[in-house]
Amino acid sequence: MEGHRRYILAVIWLCVLYVIGILLFTQGFLLSRAVVSHNNTCRVDFAGQAHNHLKDRHGFDGCWMHARFKKAVILIIDALRFDFVAHQELVGGSERPFQNKLVSINKLLDKQPMNSRLYRFIADPPTTTMQRLKGLTTGSLPTFVDASANFASAEISEDNIIQQMENQGKRVVFTGDDTWMGLYPTQFLKSFPFPSLNVKDLHTVDNGVIAHLNEELQQKDEWDILIGHTLGVDHCGHTYGPDHPIMEQKLKQMDDLINNLTKAVDDDTVLLVFGDHGMTKTGDHGGDSKDELNSALFVYSKSQITSTPPQKGQYPQVSQIDLVPTLSLLLGLPIPHSNLGSVVVDMFNHCPWWKTEANPERQLYHAIEALHLNAHQVHDYLLSYNEISSELPLHEYSRLDAIFRGTETELQSLMVALHHGHDSHNIQSRLKKLTENYMHYLSGVKEMCEGIWAKFNVSSMVLDGAVNWSFIVLWGLLCSERFFSTGHHATITAIRWEAAFNGFQGDFSSNLIPALLIGINTYASYILGATGLPLLLFWPYVQGKLCFAFEKAPLEENQRGEFLLNEEPERLHRPLFRLFIGFLLFFAIKLLFCMACAALHRRHLMVWKIFAPRFIYEGLTFLVMSMLCVLVYCAVVRVDGALNKWTDRIRKSQSS
Repeated sequence: MEGHRRYILAVIWLCVLYVIGILLFTQGFLLSRAVVSHNNTCRVDFAGQAHNHLKDRHGFDGCWMHARFKKAVILIIDALRFDFVAHQELVGGSERPFQNKLVSINKLLDKQPMNSRLYRFIADPPTTTMQRLKGLTTGSLPTFVDASANFASAEISEDNIIQQMENQGKRVVFTGDDTWMGLYPTQFLKSFPFPSLNVKDLHTVDNGVIAHLNEELQQKDEWDILIGHTLGVDHCGHTYGPDHPIMEQKLKQMDDLINNLTKAVDDDTVLLVFGDHGMTKTGDHGGDSKDELNSALFVYSKSQITSTPPQKGQYPQVSQIDLVPTLSLLLGLPIPHSNLGSVVVDMFNHCPWWKTEANPERQLYHAIEALHLNAHQVHDYLLSYNEISSELPLHEYSRLDAIFRGTETELQSLMVALHHGHDSHNIQSRLKKLTENYMHYLSGVKEMCEGIWAKFNVSSMVLDGAVNWSFIVLWGLLCSERFFSTGHHATITAIRWEAAFNGFQGDFSSNLIPALLIGINTYASYILGATGLPLLLFWPYVQGKLCFAFEKAPLEENQRGEFLLNEEPERLHRPLFRLFIGFLLFFAIKLLFCMACAALHRRHLMVWKIFAPRFIYEGLTFLVMSMLCVLVYCAVVRVDGALNKWTDRIRKSQSS
């Protein structure tokens, strides 16, 4: 047994070395971002100087600028792809199940163009619900490594719009996807969550959301923010795909809901309908394909929301994180401190109290007020981030800082000129230039931060290595072949979520059992491979033949079969150790080459679609195989030890 202990310790030691290598590479490859704990408040007055020339404060009370709306109704339709919403002109052929079903939106866009807007709502990968909700409420850029938390959401500690709503006395009511409750467990005045992981259930969540929204709309004096998050469209995509007739039913159900909401809201309420991501042609999501990233944002109010005339068939593109500063200022809230989004400009060029309708200069300046606040907030965030991290590239940071300060100086110069009645003939061109500069600064900051958090630390990525041991290639290849031949793929969208409910009905109180079932389904071929690995050693002795990887046994010993391994431990100890080390080395080499590919293609456009998921998959595979190999090795040793005790007792009884 002493020899076995040495072998077990050696196996564990090598596994630890492999894991250290994986962690070093992961630190260099996967995205990470420091969390700034600072929260913005109403006392932060970025707009003090910009408001000096305005003697009259107008509109509803607000923090940094006046609120445009008192209330908001927010409807998230999970996986609402953009082409599910935008009207499709069909030339010949019949409509597909997902086309032209949200007729209420398109009617409003035609009949009330100044009261409604439709945008391409671009998500940042990865397109999993928890990461999207994080971006939609903090304005930050969730990193790929957050995908592991998609099924065990932790409370958000960063400054966010939900917390700002609560801080400013807004009464927030929520109903729908229970992922929100993990992120915001205490911020809602009332909440009606529904389990979200049962993708085969297309109706329970949607029916519950519709019922609760209708009930709350009848009690308008009891809430300020009403949030609903439906899941039927997403679940239909996962289960049947977007081209199934059931998708048509779900979208028509959503159309009825949207129609009811547009009728129920009043002039002081803004309605926002959007998806957190799209879906692929097969109904999945998680990567960064165009169909997964392209969602839709629809904004509506019974009062005018913009002075920008729409262009038929043209839909502006905005980032999902742009929702945070836009909605914050529309409701008179401070913009969350960590936000990197930019305000949607055409949501701020109309002000009914300042009579901007017939005055292009006032339209431009009103939008600049919002951009000015937004830019100050982002600049303040960069200062805070720079205090806790050295990641910001000095040259780019300095360049953007110069743009910001130059734009601020130009704004103050324009204010002085207006105050003294100078340069009035050139005001419109100067305002347009200010708008461009602020937008250039905000977009530049986002690009810089994306570069930082998509930065790959090559020095960390090449520190791992491998040990030169002989290995069993065929058995490892068979494990991989069984993985792919059973329909699995190394992508997030190919995970068999339905496996979480095999053999079970209803919802689970914990995510542990679903996660375990999904893990077993995904790694079944590897579990079987590791469990059956000792057969490569035992089989020759059972059959009286030889395994090509191990020394031959004399023919006269064949009658003792596999018991020979127990009678002569040197035939078991070292070969068994070599077998498991070789097997682990096979997966370590696969992982090494995967790391090399990920490092080589770290700037590839498909990095989050292909290379990052593949690295995650290979890394998890190696960790699973390491644990399994140690357990199976220990089990064989335990059986061998028990067999030794049993044979010793037999010998003693025979000798006595």
